[in-house]
Amino acid sequence: MARKVGCISVGVVLAGIVWLFFPEKVYHGKTISQWAEQLHGGDRESQQEAADVLSTIGVDAIPALLEAAAADDTATRCMAIKALGPPMESCEFTASGMNCVTGIVPGKGRALDTLGRVFREAKTWLEHEDVDTRHAAVRLLVGRSWGGESTCSDGHSEAIDRACTAAGEFLATEDADVQAAMLEVLGASSRRAAVLPILTLLADEDRRIRRQAALALARVIAAAGVPPNADNRIAPAVPAIVGLLDERSPPDAASDATSAARALARIGSESSVRELIRRFSHPDVTIRDAIRTEFWRVLAARADGAEIVRRHVDDLAAVIRAHHGPRDAWTVDILLMAGAEGAAAVTALLKADDDALRRGVLRCLYLRGMPRFVSHAGPEGIALIKQALQEEERPLRYELLKCLALGNSERCEPFLDEFVEAVLDSGSEFRSAGHQGLRRIGPKGAEAALPRLLDALHGSNSAKCRAIEGLGHLGPVAAPAVPQLVPLLEDDDWRVRSAAATTLGWLQEPALDARDPLEDMKENDPHPEVREAADLAFKRIDLHAKSLQHRERRTRQIPVRANHRKSKAN
Repeated sequence: MARKVGCISVGVVLAGIVWLFFPEKVYHGKTISQWAEQLHGGDRESQQEAADVLSTIGVDAIPALLEAAAADDTATRCMAIKALGPPMESCEFTASGMNCVTGIVPGKGRALDTLGRVFREAKTWLEHEDVDTRHAAVRLLVGRSWGGESTCSDGHSEAIDRACTAAGEFLATEDADVQAAMLEVLGASSRRAAVLPILTLLADEDRRIRRQAALALARVIAAAGVPPNADNRIAPAVPAIVGLLDERSPPDAASDATSAARALARIGSESSVRELIRRFSHPDVTIRDAIRTEFWRVLAARADGAEIVRRHVDDLAAVIRAHHGPRDAWTVDILLMAGAEGAAAVTALLKADDDALRRGVLRCLYLRGMPRFVSHAGPEGIALIKQALQEEERPLRYELLKCLALGNSERCEPFLDEFVEAVLDSGSEFRSAGHQGLRRIGPKGAEAALPRLLDALHGSNSAKCRAIEGLGHLGPVAAPAVPQLVPLLEDDDWRVRSAAATTLGWLQEPALDARDPLEDMKENDPHPEVREAADLAFKRIDLHAKSLQHRERRTRQIPVRANHRKSKAN
C-alpha cells in the first residue's frame, strides 16, 4: 500500500513538473483541451466558436477533433468533421512533413500518422447511418483539403475516391441546394473519380444544375484529365462544356472559360478540338484569349499535340484569314506546332494578295512562332521573310529583324545578308538588331560576313564607324581585320579612332600588338572620349596578356614539379 501511494505521489510530482516547465500552449486565450471541452458542451454558438478555433490551430488539434467526431450528438459530430476541413486546408505536405500555415510545423512522422487517422475515421463516417454525417465526410474528403493527387498515399487516395462515389448519393437527391453544394465540392476535388458522379447531372431538368455540373466536370478534367477508358462516356459531355464558352455574361466568365477550354483540350477528341477552334473568334476578348492560350498550353504538353494540330491545319488557317490581329499570334503559334505542314500553311498566307492579311501574319510571327516557322519553312517561306525585310514598312522590318536575331545560329544563318545590312544602316535600332544577329550567327556565318564589313572600311567616316562596330561583334573570327584597324587609330575623325579602339579591346588576343598605340592614345589623344575608349581597350588587352603569361608559367612549372617528385621518390 505504501509503495502504491509512493508511486502515485511520484506521478503527481512528475505531472506537476511537466505542467510547470512544459505548459500546454494557449490559442486565443484557451488551451486545446479547454476548447475541446467547450466543443463537447454548451450552447450551439459556443460549440461553433470552439470548432472554428480548433480548425485554425492545425494538425495539433486533429486528435481533439477526432474525439469530438465520435460524439453521439449529430451536431457536435458534424461540427468536428467540418473543422477538419477548411481552414485546415492550408495544411500541405512539405519536405519536413505537413506544414500548417495557420498553426505549427510538426515532424513528418507524427504529421502523417495523425493525417492517417483522419482518413481511417473518414471511411467510417462515409457509412454512418446519419445522412448529415455522410454529407460532412464527403465534403471533407473531396474538397480542396486533401484532394490533391500528389499529396495522398494509396490509402488516402482510396478514401477520397470512395467519397467521390458516395457523392452520387447526394447528387441523386431532389434538393437542388444539396446538389449544387456537392457539385461545387466535386468540382474543386481535382479527382478523376469525381467525373462519373458529375456526368449523371448533365441531363438534369434544372438548367442551373446542368450548368454547374458542366462547370464542375470542366474543372475536374482541366485539373486531373480524363479517367482511363472513359472517352465514350465523356464524349456526350463535350457540348455541355462547350456551352460554357458560349454564354454571354456568366459569373466569373474568364475563369469558367479557362477551365472549359483546358478541359476540351485535354479531352482532345475531334469534336472538342473543332469546337474550340471555332471559338477562337469569340466576341469577348478575355474569353477568346483564355481559349487560345489554354489550348496552346495543353497541346504543348501533350505527346500527341502536334498530331492533333495536323488534323486541323485548315481550320486554324481559316481562323487566321478571318482574324489576323496581334492577338491571333497564339493561333499562328498553335498552327506551327504541326511542323512542316503548319509552316506550309503560314507560307500560303504570306503569299496572299491581301496586304492586310500578309502584314497581320508577319506581326503574329514576330510576336510568337517565328523560331518554329524558320525551322520548318522551306526556301519559299524563307524567301518571303527576306522579301518582307526589304519591302515592308520600317517599324515592321525592325520588329522582324529583332525577332530573327534572337534565334540560334542555324536559324540566323539564312538572314546573314540582312544582318550585315542592318549593321551598316543609319538607324541605331537596326544596328542593335544586326549586332545581335552577328553574335548568334556562328563561326561559319561570321566568316562570310567579314569580307563585307572589311569593304565598308573604305567608305565614308560614318560607314567606317558602323563597320568597325560590327567587326567587334564577330568575335575571334575578326582577327584578320586587326591590321586594318590599327592604322585607323590615327584617323582624322575622332569617332573612327574611338570605334577602332573599342573594337580592338573586344578582340583582345588578336589585338595584342595594338597595346603600344592604345597606351599612347589614352595619354595623348586630344579628344576625351577617344582617351576613355583607348584606356578601356588597353586594360582589356593588357589583362588578357597577363592571363596568358600566367597560364604559360603554370604550364612550364608542372613538368618541373613532376620531375622533382620523381627524383625524391628515387
